[in-house]
Amino acid sequence: MNMNVDLTELEYTAGFDQLEDVDELAIEEVVNDGFMYKYTAAPSLAAFFEESPWTVEETEDLEAIDDEELDEFVAEHTEFETFADLLRRAVVDWDAIQF
Repeated sequence: MNMNVDLTELEYTAGFDQLEDVDELAIEEVVNDGFMYKYTAAPSLAAFFEESPWTVEETEDLEAIDDEELDEFVAEHTEFETFADLLRRAVVDWDAIQF
């Protein structure tokens, strides 16, 4: 499964300094398999969402999910309390290996 979610278009990433100069970035590039292995029980972001009650294939699919429900699922299945926390950590980790 290859998701077509542009990380720079998500409301969750507004104000992330690391993404200011990035025009488009696939979420799976930042929330990659290594990140998922380190912080979750899912082997990939696609597998994570396959275990969820939602189908996420596009940016709109992800943004259509109720924030509280998504945060609850993230808190139950990862080391993070919210989806925004997960993304923030992923962006920091991704940014660290870019330079």
